[in-house]
Amino acid sequence: MRCNQWKPEIRMQFILVFWALWALVTAQEFVPGVSRSHIERPHKPNDFNHGNFYTFKDSHTLMFYFERSLQITFDSGRNWQTVDVFGEDISRVDIDELYKERAFVTTTSGAIHMTEDQGRS
Repeated sequence: MRCNQWKPEIRMQFILVFWALWALVTAQEFVPGVSRSHIERPHKPNDFNHGNFYTFKDSHTLMFYFERSLQITFDSGRNWQTVDVFGEDISRVDIDELYKERAFVTTTSGAIHMTEDQGRS
């Protein structure tokens, strides 16, 4: 056995240390994107004015349900728009846990509407 030959354990430790240092040198700092937006809604005295948020997995699309209306954003909350294609008030919103593109909206008349593209159509 030669004197200058490294043992396998030492060689592996050297590779791990080199890999860790390389990761530290090349890593970029994570900066979270935070946005603030305002949704116009009527204020009623002595009313709590709260709603529910709904999120699609692995997506920037969010929905906000309050006071029988639905707001949707496709850019993580920077810009919101009212969903008013149903012609009546909304009574319930559900996102399908098994199919991440699908959601259901029930209106006050009992009609059920479905989207399979995260609310884009």
